[in-house]
Amino acid sequence: MGLQKDCLELLKKKGLYIRPPYLSVAQEVGYVYEDNYVSSLLSEKRPLNYVEISHLNDNIQFLEIKVQLLLAFSQVSNTKDIAKFYFKTKEVSVDHLKKLRSILEENDIAAPFTWETGITDSQESPFSEKLISFQTNLLLSARVSHYGASASSSPRADIARVYIKFAGEIANLVKDGLELAISLNLFERPPQNVERKELIMK
Repeated sequence: MGLQKDCLELLKKKGLYIRPPYLSVAQEVGYVYEDNYVSSLLSEKRPLNYVEISHLNDNIQFLEIKVQLLLAFSQVSNTKDIAKFYFKTKEVSVDHLKKLRSILEENDIAAPFTWETGITDSQESPFSEKLISFQTNLLLSARVSHYGASASSSPRADIARVYIKFAGEIANLVKDGLELAISLNLFERPPQNVERKELIMK
């Protein structure tokens, strides 16, 4: 906790801390009486609730970091096919970022600023191709679960549909990334259960 607090204070001093959206505090507890709170795709869109705003903000911040990492990874990769895959994944993430930002802006909520100036022109990789490949697949897999959690937390059908669409796109990238890593002998087999049938038939 102490290190996290020190890092937070340093980011604030340097003007790099990404603040979450400022929201007014409700003065009293309210209840939902309208049938259209859980909206359909065609119904009028109600204002975002705090949970939906929180998920949008978290996804935007994660994507900002992910875009910069993928851009840096594609820049330093020594394998052409991997560099192309990282750049393609980065472009998909940028599209997701634009859409999520637009949802906040349509509701008159300021989206977090970007960190696009943080990458140098170096093409020397500080990590092995294997480690970068593992990290990329881990980031992609985590995003699928985060999109799923965000979709299940939003009663607004239009926002849930966006997350579900994004999860499908990332799941396809996970598949492509694993196949590429396997073809280049970069993917270690995870620990798995014993194949009993094979043991018995020996």
